[in-house]
Formats: sequence, structure tokens, C-alpha cells
Amino acid sequence: MKALYNYEAAAPGELTIGENEILLAFELDEDWLLVQNQQENGGAGYVPGNYVEEIPGEEPPPEPKIIIPTSVRNCLLVCVLSVLIPSLS
Repeated sequence: MKALYNYEAAAPGELTIGENEILLAFELDEDWLLVQNQQENGGAGYVPGNYVEEIPGEEPPPEPKIIIPTSVRNCLLVCVLSVLIPSLS
């Protein structure tokens, strides 16, 4: 997908994109499209469907990448361990 216009995210779950940015598209939800930018550790979120267009000859999108920040991973690990090993809490 290619962004036709700039879009500034206005709510949680949306993604800010720039005109002509190349995006990976995953899911259409009514008039919104779930996309991920192609930058390293690229963000993902919804953008208005009429702000992007398909690129002719484009390959199907890869499986979505879920990137969990280190701080969240560490918190999840502590929570899981405290349930599995109650003496840690």
C-alpha cells in the first residue's frame, strides 16, 4: 500500500503516516485499514482507507509482527513468575 496523503493519528490505535509512505496492509475494518510502516521496528495502527491505495503488482502482506517493548516484557515475566512461584512475590 502507498499513502496518498499525510494523516496524523487522532486516537489510540491509529497510525501517523506521511504522503507516499509505503505500508504493509493487514486488515480492513469498515472504512479503516490496519497497516504497519516498513521502518525497522515499524509502528502499526489504523488509517482511513481512503488515504491509501494499492500498489499494482504488490505481493500479499507478510504475517504481522507483534513488537512488545522490553519494559512490558519484563513486567509480564515478573507477573507470570509470581503466579508460578508464589514465594517470589
